[in-house]
Amino acid sequence: MDRTRLANRLRRQAQGLAALGTAVRHSFEACEVHELRKLSRRTRATVWVARQVTGKDMKDIRARLQALGSALGERRQLDVAAEDAAEYGIDTAPLLQLFRAADGRISAEVKSKKMTAICRGLVKAANAVERSSVNHLPRTAEALEKRLNAAVNSSGTSKEALHRVRKEARRVRYLLEVLGSDLRILKTLQDYLGRAHDLETMQKLLGTNARATKDERSFAASARSCMRAVTARALREVTRAVADDG
Repeated sequence: MDRTRLANRLRRQAQGLAALGTAVRHSFEACEVHELRKLSRRTRATVWVARQVTGKDMKDIRARLQALGSALGERRQLDVAAEDAAEYGIDTAPLLQLFRAADGRISAEVKSKKMTAICRGLVKAANAVERSSVNHLPRTAEALEKRLNAAVNSSGTSKEALHRVRKEARRVRYLLEVLGSDLRILKTLQDYLGRAHDLETMQKLLGTNARATKDERSFAASARSCMRAVTARALREVTRAVADDG
């Protein structure tokens, strides 16, 4: 593992989180919330890799990023639900109170003190990466492959099964990203899974809609049709990327 590259990635992400945290604190614009959420998830993936490289738990920074990501994810789900509801002609009034609660959670997590603690934790993690001589990444990648394969092989028609594949595929995607590898191989599958999940969430919040239900099922079916081929390619890329990086 190129420890300098990984450490520099953590430091860049710390800077990005600080800047976006300030922007969200002042505006709560949907696009900025979304960008901060994406960066927080990518940063969690980088910390996950750093844990494998250093053998350190990094519990504090993981917990802080998890809390931030959870608050941002709640708001992002509402933003997407509102957009989808407008497309399907569904009244979004029931979401207003949920938006206020979600913004309150975000406000608590993006306070200057908390964001500073996250950034300091990332710099500390970066320093630990540069000092470390441990690398369990190949073994970790193997475990990740097994989990994704198990999720795909056990996936039936249930929504829960698709959620498991979605979760494990996302971890593989972020690992590939940290290793500087090709992410396009998972895009089609993740797009299908993501849209099915978005429409499911919208209907949980605002009630069943016949057209949305039909589209949700269509996206889920499309995901199942390409799932095995896409994940097989992605896992081959994981093997190659980890080998090249080692």
